[in-house]
Amino acid sequence: MPLFSSLAKNTDKSRNKAPVSSGGAGYAWRPSDDKSQQRQKGNQSMLRNIHKQHGLTMIPTRKQLEQVLGEAKGASFFGLKENSTTYRPVLDSLDQLNYFLDTTELAPDPEGMEEQLNRALALMDNLEQAVNHYIAKKNNKKAKYMKDLLLPLIRNVRVGMTARINKYKLNPPMLSPKWYLIANGDLTRAPRTMKDSMKSRGSASGAINTVDFYKVNYSEEFVFKQTKDVLEEDTTEYDVAHYDARIDTKNARFANRNVALYRLDKLLGGDLIPKTEFAMRVANDGKRKVLQEGTIMRVAAGESAADIGESGRFVHHESDKAGKAYLKTDGSQQKPIAITDPNLQRLLSRLQLLDALAFQVDRHTGNFFIEFDENGNVVGVKGIDNDMTFGTEKELRPVNRFPGVSKFVDKEMAERILALRNEDLQAALGDLLTPEEMQALFTRLDKLKQRLASAELLEPDQWNDATAMMLAKEGAQSKFNDTSYFGKLYRIFLDESKIKLDD
Repeated sequence: MPLFSSLAKNTDKSRNKAPVSSGGAGYAWRPSDDKSQQRQKGNQSMLRNIHKQHGLTMIPTRKQLEQVLGEAKGASFFGLKENSTTYRPVLDSLDQLNYFLDTTELAPDPEGMEEQLNRALALMDNLEQAVNHYIAKKNNKKAKYMKDLLLPLIRNVRVGMTARINKYKLNPPMLSPKWYLIANGDLTRAPRTMKDSMKSRGSASGAINTVDFYKVNYSEEFVFKQTKDVLEEDTTEYDVAHYDARIDTKNARFANRNVALYRLDKLLGGDLIPKTEFAMRVANDGKRKVLQEGTIMRVAAGESAADIGESGRFVHHESDKAGKAYLKTDGSQQKPIAITDPNLQRLLSRLQLLDALAFQVDRHTGNFFIEFDENGNVVGVKGIDNDMTFGTEKELRPVNRFPGVSKFVDKEMAERILALRNEDLQAALGDLLTPEEMQALFTRLDKLKQRLASAELLEPDQWNDATAMMLAKEGAQSKFNDTSYFGKLYRIFLDESKIKLDD
């Protein structure tokens, strides 16, 4: 059951509302029961706290929102000014959106799905505009709830809904669901506040950033990274952002870029970027405490490609794994990983396509993790440290650590990109990126589609030793010596193992 529905219980019987005058003779005004009003406000406060702590999963109904924030006040009374003109449009927009979600069944054809999606997005835009108008006009508990929970929920549902329709357009479901099921999303919480008591281990430092680790619950560990809005000149970070990614170094907004890549990954169904959310923490700045804004990212499973390579756990082929094991620090043994693993090739292709669209120019081997099972088979790839994304560069040119686009790509990811529209990107990322960054993204989408039209789209079972060799040769023949993430990783292995391409 969706979390919002399970927590918003019917409290109509506990209400003792004062009657509204009809203007008729003999009406006597009586005050409402103060205790009843106190109970109602207490229930609303409790629900707001529960939602903030546990999150929301889907757009609420009018009644559910009223149970959390209260009802809109009635029309003017004895000349008193109507004071719910900004709240009532929020409730009315909810009614219109939920009517569509509750009564509309998914169309059976892609054209009908796209038409329905456009209608749903328009209704969600109306709701978002009403919410933003309320927030701009008011400074109260309702506005805080809408800003911290309702707005992020709208945007999260929008991304998930668009992703599902793009998937359904390629592979329609056997039974058409109602749209309220399509709009059900992941939990959306207010920005988390990280506390020192939640720290799970010591800080870690990379070439540029220092990060801290936190346990947000008993099972999930996240890494906090403070955002940066202005970059200092004469630093590597500045040079990469300014010259390669074309990021405005006076408006870098690294937190927005990290969340944006996670949303884009969700939109494409790639499962390539760990869950990333806005967060904040209280930190000591000399003699005083300050609130630092940033992001938390779920700690990626597995190990970085750089660490695996340095530990010597890569072998050439699956057959080379027989009789070999790697001794871990805890004394247990781990099977080696075949560098030519078909799933590693396929997943790195997916990550490269995602990065091409976002123009991520800093995907070195320390910035993606490889997840594997007890037999050394690759089961997942995750990209981390996604600051250098979504600049205003419009060309898909090889630069820094971005190799461009390979001739050999994953078919499923390619088809989802080919089905992607500018409207989908605007709905998913428009609140995070500037108009100039969005326009560059639209241009890159067009150019990536052109590249994919002449690429070789490979099914999962078509990745093998032969494709591994072709990817390595593709890079060797390029003047940049890189055309794919996998090709680069494979050639590093071949060079260190003193294996020639034709062996």
